[in-house]
Amino acid sequence: MKVLRKINATVVCLIMVISGLAILHLSNYSKGDTIVSGNIITDTTWTLANSPYVVNAFVTINSGVTLTIEPGVEVRFGTGTEMIISGSGTLIAEGTPDGTITFTSNQDIHTKGYWKYIHFAGDCAKTSIFKYCQIEYGGNQTDGILGNIYCETVSFFNSTPFVLSTCTISYGSSSGILYSNTDLTAKIYGCTIKDNEGNPLIVGPMLDMQGNNFSGNGSEKIK
Repeated sequence: MKVLRKINATVVCLIMVISGLAILHLSNYSKGDTIVSGNIITDTTWTLANSPYVVNAFVTINSGVTLTIEPGVEVRFGTGTEMIISGSGTLIAEGTPDGTITFTSNQDIHTKGYWKYIHFAGDCAKTSIFKYCQIEYGGNQTDGILGNIYCETVSFFNSTPFVLSTCTISYGSSSGILYSNTDLTAKIYGCTIKDNEGNPLIVGPMLDMQGNNFSGNGSEKIK
């Protein structure tokens, strides 16, 4: 009988531990959150009514597909996650002065480098828009990429430039923006890049900047 009681007590303890872990795992999700992951295969809009959107695994905007994010929407990234815009996919994140679009960590107390980055992989950057956006607490360096925004392997001289306008990129564990192996013309206007651990920008030769503010970064040099 004593052995049976000990076994029962052990089972109860295990159930309590498992339940506690489950509660801990779910603690970063709230009623009303819209959980997103996987491939976006048709044109999609993330609406203010369904905000916040919680990215709990990689999200990929497929080539030829457009994701539009409405003003005021908050996108919260789980640990180590990222958003990938592939091929000729498009991300339209066009906020307003009163409706900033926020890309942040899914934490109660935010920490730098909790999530990875917004990753442009292909010609997608030339049709995408960032305006009145806040991009923060990304830059996770587990795969060696140094940036909250990462533009990879883009080559199209004299094409439509990639534009960031009136955005804030902050509190990353690496650089603000990384352009890798790209001849992409980047227009960065009226942006604030601050309090990142690395440089504000690591870029290629095609850069057009006006009215930007860099402060509190590990280095204020454009690398």
